[in-house]
Amino acid sequence: MEYRSLGGARVPIMGMGTFRSFDVSRETNIESRHKIIANCVETGVTFIDSSPMYGRSEQVIGRTTMGQQANLQFATKVWTRGRRQGEAQIE
Repeated sequence: MEYRSLGGARVPIMGMGTFRSFDVSRETNIESRHKIIANCVETGVTFIDSSPMYGRSEQVIGRTTMGQQANLQFATKVWTRGRRQGEAQIE
């Protein structure tokens, strides 16, 4: 896998976006997300991008990457209309 610098961090040139793919509404779908994460780790795609505006995506990523966080890099965004909400999201 080829890597590049992103804000001082070394990240793979290929990452996985989670818009619509990780905003699951049923618990039965969680296992398929575990398989996606395992496949990413196996193939060197260790950079995962999400956002609060992707529904439950960040929660599902947290659950499906449990125990593998050391092998992954995460990016997210702050999506809010005000400073207090933004600070709460960062927290």
